[in-house]
Amino acid sequence: MFFSTCRSRPVWLSLLAASIIGSASGQTEPRPWINEFHYDNIGTDIDEFIEVAAPADLDISNHRIVLYNGFYGEMYAEDATHMLSDFTVGDTVNGVTFYTKFFRPADCAGGSRWCGLQNGRDGFALAYFETDTTGRIEEFLSYEGSFTAKDGPAVNLTTTDIGVKQRTTTPLGYSISREGIGCAPDLFFWETRDTQGTPGTVNAKQTVTCEVVFINEFHYDNVDGGVGQFVEIAANVDDVAPYSIVLYNGETGMPYDAILLSSFEQGDTDPEGLTFYHYDFPVAGGGLVVNDPILVDGNEMAANASGIVLAQNDDIVLEFISYGGEFTASGGIAVNMTSTDIGVAESDQTPVGSSLQLQGVGCYTTNFQWTVVEEQNFDIVESGDTRGAVNIDQTIVCAQPVPTPAPTVEGGEEVDDLIAQDDDFLDDNIQVLAVTKSQSKVTYSEAGKPPEPVRF
Repeated sequence: MFFSTCRSRPVWLSLLAASIIGSASGQTEPRPWINEFHYDNIGTDIDEFIEVAAPADLDISNHRIVLYNGFYGEMYAEDATHMLSDFTVGDTVNGVTFYTKFFRPADCAGGSRWCGLQNGRDGFALAYFETDTTGRIEEFLSYEGSFTAKDGPAVNLTTTDIGVKQRTTTPLGYSISREGIGCAPDLFFWETRDTQGTPGTVNAKQTVTCEVVFINEFHYDNVDGGVGQFVEIAANVDDVAPYSIVLYNGETGMPYDAILLSSFEQGDTDPEGLTFYHYDFPVAGGGLVVNDPILVDGNEMAANASGIVLAQNDDIVLEFISYGGEFTASGGIAVNMTSTDIGVAESDQTPVGSSLQLQGVGCYTTNFQWTVVEEQNFDIVESGDTRGAVNIDQTIVCAQPVPTPAPTVEGGEEVDDLIAQDDDFLDDNIQVLAVTKSQSKVTYSEAGKPPEPVRF
């Protein structure tokens, strides 16, 4: 959508370093996220939309999408706020429901000519309102650059630029979508689709699963010929039956063993709800391929690189990691897929009691980094590696982060980017909002009028 650049700048009373993310009830309920959208295409923009994904049992009545103009950092002049409850309900996939709203002139207030998503540096906030003045920002995203909000529920928050954009050459019906595997926004990555968009359903390259399952630790080689080999899985699932690991030999690209998660021994359960399951390979026969030829299932194999697949229901590859390099599977469940080399390895000089572990803070494999943890004061007979328990220097935190307010900025007329992108700006009829603070709550009012609760 294209708008005039002619307008005068308001004089702001103040911009408080506060937002509506505070919540007396905490943030324990599941979170929704912005999953797909479309704003630009060849010719006149058609069927612009935003799609939100949310847990199917989540009460969405208090969630809203708020549209922002990035040039001024302010809410759209008209049709800025959209109740999620007014979105069209789409498919529900693995406990996640997809809600979509198209921005067509007939769908906008009074046939507003400002209907839709602007081209250029703009964005939108997904906000939850406990009351008209308190709540939290679930996400604050932008395209074609980042900016800091100067009004509305996201005041003083800086957007996260998704890093991809559409152009005036984008074919009709295409979209920008989140891809990957998971059930939380941080697990996906943004991608410009090279095919038709999928409003109202799961994206083309997206697998939605709300169960947390990942490879957390394993050991395959040491000075004693790899004694004590094991694989550990971290999971919060109620039923482990659908899950398994498939072991791959990198030289042949073929699987050589498969082990059901139900065959693993159950270890500790972290306070965040993750349980650590481990499978200990027998000393003789079977096991993980090491960097020297060994007997695996009775056959001598030379392992240049080898891998582990974490699978669900015999047809979904959740993870495909490798050690000693990467390779492409030539058969089995991961056929034609290339492994992800974890970047660390063991050798025949690795002390007994060592292992490869994920370290860091988070709840998903993408939150952590693989590290070699060598035996120091550990005895594999007494305590050894951390199989069946949280790793060394690993903290499980499953609560999702919220945006951080930007530093306080006192009034003024500064604009951090005066260069127009796609000639797309608001007109001179933007509602001027002032921000005041009352009883530790953020409220919004029209400039020059007594403060009133925000009412979009």
